Amino acid sequence: MYKQHTCAFLDIKHDSTLIIKEDDEPWILRILKLATEDDLENNHHLEIIGDIIDQIEITVCFCPYCGAQLDKLENMLISYSYNDSSHW
Repeated sequence: MYKQHTCAFLDIKHDSTLIIKEDDEPWILRILKLATEDDLENNHHLEIIGDIIDQIEITVCFCPYCGAQLDKLENMLISYSYNDSSHW
């Protein structure tokens, strides 16, 4: 189960930018680039509008949009991951 941070700067209708927390894990800023019709025409690896082209996840202690503190700073392991699905 996960929690999602909401603030006035995040558009809940479009899930391309999320700040989420799963159970005892740290808060994560997740940014997705979703395929558009133009992307499908230019890349034969993509099949459906809305497919994830690439994704980056960064651990965060504060919301970068509203500044709200999400987690304590002590024992915070800063990490990130990047996945590029456009060439699969």
